[in-house]
Amino acid sequence: MPIDPPGVPRAAGWWVGVIGILALMVMIAIITMRNATHPTGYRCWHRPGPWTYPTDAIVTWLSIMATEALAIGLVLRWRTTMSLVNRSLILGVVMFLGLYILAPMSMNAGTPVAEQGIWMVAATAWLFVFAIALTIVNLVQRGRRRVAV
Repeated sequence: MPIDPPGVPRAAGWWVGVIGILALMVMIAIITMRNATHPTGYRCWHRPGPWTYPTDAIVTWLSIMATEALAIGLVLRWRTTMSLVNRSLILGVVMFLGLYILAPMSMNAGTPVAEQGIWMVAATAWLFVFAIALTIVNLVQRGRRRVAV
């Protein structure tokens, strides 16, 4: 009977990146829900009458944010031959490029869109910092292996 070849092992430390992304997402979600209680920008100065809480917009943008966080987590957790550093860098670049799509929409938009941009900047920064930290850990481990041999 043929024996199945062993699968690609999951990269060590992937969960650190996922926990960081989840922490950022929760923090930005709380800020988004809190800041939506009052109008911002153009709406603040030119809207007569009482302000109604933008529930639909909040739900939509928090759903988008959660979907992005889930996708990032799945890519970081993925068993592949590509290094975790490379995956983190690619995800960071993709999130950064997403800002260019979001920028025209956020010019006169309400609170959730601007905070989506903040989320994307924070996620990009976290993924780059995570990749740098992984590179340092890999170099230290490689140096220890050389000394041990």
